[in-house]
Amino acid sequence: MHIITMLLLLSVLILIHELGHFSVAKLFKLQVNRFGFGLPFGPTLWEKKFGETTVCIHSFLLGGYVSFPDDDPDSNLPEDDKKRLSNRPVWQRFWVISAGVIANAILALVLVIFVAGFSGNIPSGKYNIFVAGLQEDKHFAAHQTDIQKDDLIVAANGVKIDMPMKFIEIAQRSKKFDNYATSENIEKQKVELLKLNPNLTENIDKNTKILLPAPVIESPISLEKSYIPGVSEYKPIGEKLNETQITLRDKISEKSAFVTDNPMTVSDIAFALSDNVHPIIITVQRGDELIDLQPAYPDMDGIIGIKLKIEESLTPVNSPIAMLKGSWDY
Repeated sequence: MHIITMLLLLSVLILIHELGHFSVAKLFKLQVNRFGFGLPFGPTLWEKKFGETTVCIHSFLLGGYVSFPDDDPDSNLPEDDKKRLSNRPVWQRFWVISAGVIANAILALVLVIFVAGFSGNIPSGKYNIFVAGLQEDKHFAAHQTDIQKDDLIVAANGVKIDMPMKFIEIAQRSKKFDNYATSENIEKQKVELLKLNPNLTENIDKNTKILLPAPVIESPISLEKSYIPGVSEYKPIGEKLNETQITLRDKISEKSAFVTDNPMTVSDIAFALSDNVHPIIITVQRGDELIDLQPAYPDMDGIIGIKLKIEESLTPVNSPIAMLKGSWDY
């Protein structure tokens, strides 16, 4: 059913688009040979000529077109005739070609004004993100944050959450092990390693027992102020781990000590310890109170176990001027 609805809406958009081309062409007294609704595949369902233009409906309804004499090599219209698009000034050709997109933009504005007029509200493009509940698995980090059903998620890591993709992307970018470590954390881990293992040199032999310091907790991930979901490129901070360091990281995760199974360096261990987790600090509104929850640490898939409920916020309009301005802005 959703596919059928989408195809119907797309067909309306295409029809309006082609009407835009057709209307401006006729305004400039250009000849239009055909106005087709649907693509010219299979049988033609209906066809009738109005003046110089043949209007037709094709059986393959998804699509549409406007055909000028310039598109028809067999046209009887002389090559230098002013009714040909190619013989018109550039500014007229520009408006004929642009008219389809402009018609779609006008349609969008009209639809928003129509909705605003009947409902008294305009969509804001912003959303309220509520907690619908938690995943049942207690291993998810959300269970350790005191987040509750019906909490309104206001911010995460200082970023205002007014669309679901912001929250989801912060969680994805904060997932455990992103294969990067900052120089500052690497140096700290080297110092801690040598404190716990004072006899270590940079190069470590096989079968050496190593005591491990607590893993590093990275800084919270934020988003750029200009962030747009799916557009803003994420650039991890720090140095990328090599394959040896990644393997070692996975092996020593959550351990307090281990025995080396091949030669390695203190730097390798420091790298492995420095790539760990990024906290998500969630601010929620509960009643009239704003609450900063305990940090949540996503798993390796960027999941913390919160089910979201999304409600679009609406902007009320109380006058025709507000309705028109709000619709234009939207």
